[in-house]
Amino acid sequence: LRQQAIFFRASYFYFLDSVESVIGLHRGILDEMSGGNADRAETLVREHIMDALQGFLAFLETHGQGSS
Repeated sequence: LRQQAIFFRASYFYFLDSVESVIGLHRGILDEMSGGNADRAETLVREHIMDALQGFLAFLETHGQGSS
C-alpha cells in the first residue's frame, strides 16, 4: 500500500506538471496506431514509458520514499 501511495503521488505531480504534453503524446500514439504505423506507435509508447519512469525516479530523489 505504501508503494502504491508513493506511485500515486508521483503520478499526480507528473500529470500536473505536464498535462498538455502527456495528452499530446497519447494523441500521437493513437494517431500512429490508427494510421497503421505500428512501429512508430511502439517507439512512442516506449519513449513515453521511459520518460514516466525517469519522472518517477526524479520524484523519489526529490521527495524521498519515506516522506509523508
